[in-house]
Amino acid sequence: MGEDVSTSMAVSDGGDARQIETVNLILRFFTELSKGRYDDAQALLIPRASWWVLHKRGHVDPAVWFSGLAKLFPEGLRFEIVGVTVQGPRVAVRAVARGTTVTGREFDNAYHFLFEVEGGRISAGWEYGDTLHADRVLRG
Repeated sequence: MGEDVSTSMAVSDGGDARQIETVNLILRFFTELSKGRYDDAQALLIPRASWWVLHKRGHVDPAVWFSGLAKLFPEGLRFEIVGVTVQGPRVAVRAVARGTTVTGREFDNAYHFLFEVEGGRISAGWEYGDTLHADRVLRG
């Protein structure tokens, strides 16, 4: 995504101001990640947010998730948003993430994220990515 936030977007019921704000929140989240501003991205979550990841098949502390990204991708993990669907407080995002790891390896993975938004902040996230690719690149 970097500076380009072009997306295809489907909004239920034709969309309204709240849904547009919700989508903009999620796009801002990915913009912050793409720029390596992990603290700014994490600030978009509510304090008690839950975060689920496929490779663990369970929840992780969001602070641990952000810390891991910061260590692996100190320059940021650039997200290209492929599609966004919003229905009520839920936002589904298809994305491609590219970056160079701290060890110099190239990372290029496909993702699906599901978010729930509460009070203008992210309250929950689910991350689904190609775990085989991630394992090969990150663990070698």
